[in-house]
Amino acid sequence: MKKEEMTVELKRLEELTQALAEENEALIEASERSANQLSVLKRDFDNYKNRTRNAEQTANDDGKFFVIEKMLPILDTFDRAAKSLSEKELQSFNLVLRQFEKILAEAGVEEMEVLGLPFDPAVAEAVTAEESEEKDTVLEVYLKGYKFKEKVLRHAKVKVGI
Repeated sequence: MKKEEMTVELKRLEELTQALAEENEALIEASERSANQLSVLKRDFDNYKNRTRNAEQTANDDGKFFVIEKMLPILDTFDRAAKSLSEKELQSFNLVLRQFEKILAEAGVEEMEVLGLPFDPAVAEAVTAEESEEKDTVLEVYLKGYKFKEKVLRHAKVKVGI
């Protein structure tokens, strides 16, 4: 091959090499953009899953809250009925009452202890007050208060010392 032909061939190979290098660079940039887009989509999907899971749990808890709130008057009736029963009747009745309380506890319901403690309007409602040495203290509980997963289900109805 002549020197001129070799020079032309060499020039053509350099142009081809340059074109391939540019194409390779463009492919790398496109690949990086695709990887970034994929990363963003993965984060978005993970966030969506978390939001969906949280919304589902909230809806589940709201449903339980609603049902349990409707059941509290039954528990109040059980408590009042237990006070009017004879000792023999009370034994059988307490089995049913304990089973009902156990089911509520397993669902996440807790009775709020307020008797003898400082009055807290976040968990109790003062329906009466009485002169007492124990100022701002709960003296008597008229209606028990309950919470469900740290959320007040029903405020206790109490007498407070003033």
